[in-house]
Amino acid sequence: MIIDLSDLLKNIDKKSLIAASVDFDEIDNCASSFKVNMPDVIDVTIINDGGRRLGISLNATANVIIPCDRCLTPVENTIDISVNEEYRISNGELIFEADDDEITFIENDLLDVDKLLCEWILLSWPTKVLCRDDCKGICPVCGQNLNERDCGCDREVPDPRSQMFRDLLENFKEV
Repeated sequence: MIIDLSDLLKNIDKKSLIAASVDFDEIDNCASSFKVNMPDVIDVTIINDGGRRLGISLNATANVIIPCDRCLTPVENTIDISVNEEYRISNGELIFEADDDEITFIENDLLDVDKLLCEWILLSWPTKVLCRDDCKGICPVCGQNLNERDCGCDREVPDPRSQMFRDLLENFKEV
């Protein structure tokens, strides 16, 4: 949903509570897309604080389906989003600081709530996702999910530092 901020920027001490509809159900994180479940409507509070600052705040919860880092089983993760953004106002216009150059959700006094939510979901993205604490992962040889059953493959990886000794033993074996 797009919210026009121009009226709020011009009216000093104005507060607006807007029920914004969420118009996305997937999020792109680098090379993959992930399913996102969010409420259909989120309350967004926008405040013009005396003509000096514009405050944007919202709270939401997103459920994102992310594959387990070890076995690739889909796992539902709950991400809590708490946005409290402030921007300077001068003469009824937003003034962005030097570190605000990567803001993509406000353009030409229009606030894109979907982009704002996507950005905050990505900022809150979990660093490690496991389907369970004792996840065994997948077999590097055949790809079997080791949580479901053992495949019987030889998964022992020899230490490459001892390869020279293995070669010596192999060359001097008695026949």
